[in-house]
Amino acid sequence: RGVSIRISVAHLEAKRYKKAAARLKRLLTASPDDHQARYFLGLAYESQKKYEEAYSHYKLIPPESDMYRQAMVRAAYNFYEQKKPKEAKAILREAVGAKPEVVEFYLYLSDLEEKSASLKDAVEVVRQGITTNPNTMKLHFRLGVLLDKMKDKEGTIREMKMVLELSPDNADALNYLGYTYSEMGINLEEAERLIVRALKGRPQDGYITDSLGWVYYKMKRYQEAYTHIKKACKLVPDESVIVEHLGDVLKALNRNDKALAAYRKALDLKGENQESVRGKIEGLKKLLKAR
Repeated sequence: RGVSIRISVAHLEAKRYKKAAARLKRLLTASPDDHQARYFLGLAYESQKKYEEAYSHYKLIPPESDMYRQAMVRAAYNFYEQKKPKEAKAILREAVGAKPEVVEFYLYLSDLEEKSASLKDAVEVVRQGITTNPNTMKLHFRLGVLLDKMKDKEGTIREMKMVLELSPDNADALNYLGYTYSEMGINLEEAERLIVRALKGRPQDGYITDSLGWVYYKMKRYQEAYTHIKKACKLVPDESVIVEHLGDVLKALNRNDKALAAYRKALDLKGENQESVRGKIEGLKKLLKAR
């Protein structure tokens, strides 16, 4: 049985989906309760975009199986790929009911709610997960991010502090909390300390490097801000927000021509900040004309 599974997985990895399916079907004929074989057979059908056949196998895997988590997540995202978000969310809600201790179900369900433009429902799902799994770092971090998207900065700060209680050296939470402070223009010295700690753990992380630069920008320490944000642009060259930050720092240093070039590059990268960047370009063009 073990050899047969390994050969089937090798077929899947080599994209020989029909061969994998044929072998797995034979294995299931002999052992219909082999949940691992059933999961991989679902995967073989899914890889051929035969989603109904895939789901017919995923749904037969019971909650007590080690394969249940993977099977339900795959099934949900298959429905989402078919533009059937209601069915996708229904699968994960059922999975939450069957295995409330599985943190990933709440995370994936909240992701689908967010994709459906329902941040409020996404938050509700994560809060439900926290009620069942109160000391789970991933859930508190996810809630903090969602609250940030809902403009609830105080909620974000509370959740990131909770993550740091559970995991004091968590670089993502250190960075997120520090950057949130800098965006709000508060606790800037604390923000600097938090982000420096995050950077010690991940010295080549462009986003954390940018965060430190942005704190220095807010402190009006523009040359230090430029050093870090310039480095961040090299580490993450296609992130429009970081390139926009570079433009802001260059403008503060009265290097307006270079600031304009940075803003134009940020606009070309087509990030979510396009309206903001367009406004800065127009303002800077007027400034340069008036010289």
